Amino acid sequence: MSYEGIEGLWIDDAGVLHVQTELGELIDDAPYIYQEIDGQRVEVAGGFQLIDANTYSFSLTGAYDASRELILDPDLAWSTYMGGSEWDFGHGIAVDSSGGVYVTGVTGSFGWVSGGFDTSFNSGGDIFATKLTSSGGHAWSTYLGGSDSDAGVGIAVDSSGGVYVTGITYSSGW
Repeated sequence: MSYEGIEGLWIDDAGVLHVQTELGELIDDAPYIYQEIDGQRVEVAGGFQLIDANTYSFSLTGAYDASRELILDPDLAWSTYMGGSEWDFGHGIAVDSSGGVYVTGVTGSFGWVSGGFDTSFNSGGDIFATKLTSSGGHAWSTYLGGSDSDAGVGIAVDSSGGVYVTGITYSSGW
């Protein structure tokens, strides 16, 4: 994996990859490397390896069965699905100081938001704004928009918990 435009790349003593950008640091925990053998996960020793100032790869330091699939699994904190029965696209994401995650985009699905300012879907496409907890749980979500197509593009949250959405609208009067 190679990055362009980063300010630094290093691996700490715990095997964690650090990518320094002008907007902050990205941190990727050491990968979990294993093979499925007779229905059991057998861990294989290894981790990140720096190639140069902008590039890393994976190295294997333990024995493994070369005839079997080798799985390099990133450390995933959580994942979730959002949206409804039609089309949904996320376009912006922000994180608050408590680890809450805010997502905005556009949806053609009705009936999937709850606990927010506006839970009534309008025709066309609506902006959605959603807050997820630091563990990926749904805190609230809302539709934004008018009678025509609208799309959320960016989202931000301030230190007081105020949420700001930018986007595109073809609706008047909302």
